[in-house]
Amino acid sequence: MNEVVYKCRSCGWEGAAHLLETDTVETCMGSDVVETCPKCGSPDIRAVSK
Repeated sequence: MNEVVYKCRSCGWEGAAHLLETDTVETCMGSDVVETCPKCGSPDIRAVSK
């Protein structure tokens, strides 16, 4: 079975979903929670299979 890990496109960090940090942002539809990289804080992360 493939393991799903997340990879940051900004700094190259890779890790499991439970290591991601979250940030609350305000949008026109109300508050939204986005997952961010724990190393650089970038929201530009993608799920990849290993």
